[in-house]
Amino acid sequence: MRRKIKETHDLMPLNLQFFAEDGGEEGAGADDGGNAEPETNDEPPSKTYEDALSEIAAAKAEAKKLKAERDSALKKAGDATKQLRAKMTEAELEAEKKAADDEAKQEHLKELETYKAQNEALKRYRVQGMSEELAEKAAKAEIEGDMDALADIQRQHTQALIKEKEAEWKASRPRVNVGDDDSSSMTKEEILAIKDRDERQKEIAKHLNLFT
Repeated sequence: MRRKIKETHDLMPLNLQFFAEDGGEEGAGADDGGNAEPETNDEPPSKTYEDALSEIAAAKAEAKKLKAERDSALKKAGDATKQLRAKMTEAELEAEKKAADDEAKQEHLKELETYKAQNEALKRYRVQGMSEELAEKAAKAEIEGDMDALADIQRQHTQALIKEKEAEWKASRPRVNVGDDDSSSMTKEEILAIKDRDERQKEIAKHLNLFT
């Protein structure tokens, strides 16, 4: 009997490696205490061709909608800007026209006032005895505020008045006849100031030495 068992053992050798690997796996499972998580598949489910076309169509529709909204907003903003600019331009033109009219009116009034004041000044200087030329210059200097020029004109007028009064005094002074000699006290200016033509020529004839 023992011989047969030995023969049978010889005929069917044991695969120890097979049992070792199998036992190792079981041992590993036992060591985990049965807490090993089952294997899961994290890959998302594959999309179909129809799903992709649907997503593309939805994206295009959304983009078209956003573009339409943007174009509408830009158009409204552009129209509002144009209206505002047109309104501002019209207001500015009206304001500019009004300012120009006001300026023209003010300039006209200023010219009238200047003309009136100058005429009044001219009359006043004429009353003072100024010649027409000096009166016009004095009135202009007064209106322009040129006090230096006005003072010089007044000085000229005063000198002219003095000369005029001297001539009148000499012409009205009694003349002394001293004969035909050259000792007469009359001067050339006094002789020329004589208003009577015949009398003046007589005196000139008496004092030819003054006119040679």
